[in-house]
Amino acid sequence: MIYYPPKGRPQALLAGSYRLVAYSVDTGKEIWWVSGLTWQLKPTPVLGKGVVFVQNWAGGSDTGQQEDIAPFEDVLARLDTNHDGKLSKEEIKDPKILNMWREVDLEDDGALDQRDWKFYRSRRAAHNGLVAFRLGGQGDMTEKNLLWRYEKSLPNVPSPLYYKDVLYMLKEGGIFTSLDPETGKVLKQARLTGALGDYFSSPLGRMTRSTR
Repeated sequence: MIYYPPKGRPQALLAGSYRLVAYSVDTGKEIWWVSGLTWQLKPTPVLGKGVVFVQNWAGGSDTGQQEDIAPFEDVLARLDTNHDGKLSKEEIKDPKILNMWREVDLEDDGALDQRDWKFYRSRRAAHNGLVAFRLGGQGDMTEKNLLWRYEKSLPNVPSPLYYKDVLYMLKEGGIFTSLDPETGKVLKQARLTGALGDYFSSPLGRMTRSTR
C-alpha cells in the first residue's frame, strides 16, 4: 500500500490482481483505478513526480499473448445449452480454458459464472510491463493516465527503485536497467559482474544528508 496525499483527498494506492486502485482514506471508497495488470503482482508500485510506476510480470502475459475474450453474456447465449446461467466443461470445450480450469473456477463448483468469466477475461487481457501512470482522476483512468510502458528485462519479484530522478530495475541473472522516468527510455543496461543469481529483495537508494 502507498499513501498518496493530494490536497484535501488523501488516498491509499493498492495494487492487486489486474488493477491498481486509489481508495479514499476517509471513506474506503474507490476513487480511480487502472487495469491491464497481471494476476500475480509481486513488486510494490513506487511513486515519482506525480506518477506511479507499476512493474508486473506473470507467465502467459508477454506482448502478443493477449486475447480479446467475449463478454459473459455473449458466450452464455451461444454455449449455455442447458440454460442454467453457467458454463460447464462440456459446454465450453475450449482447450485453453479447460487447461486452466482449476484457476478459473473460483468457487470450484464445476461451472463458470459471470464472476469466473470476468476473472478469465482479465487474465487473458493482462500485459507484462513496467508501466507509468499519471496520478489522479475519477473512475477508470487506464487509458487517460497511461504515460508509457517498458516490456523488456522485467523482474519477477523485486520492486523498481525511483532514486534521484532515475528509475532502476534488477532482474534475475543480474540484469540492471536504468530508465528515464518521464519517457521510459533506457539510460543504461548491463549485467552485474559476479551477481548472476535470482533476486527477491528490491534495490535501495542511499539517502545522504547535507553537511551544511
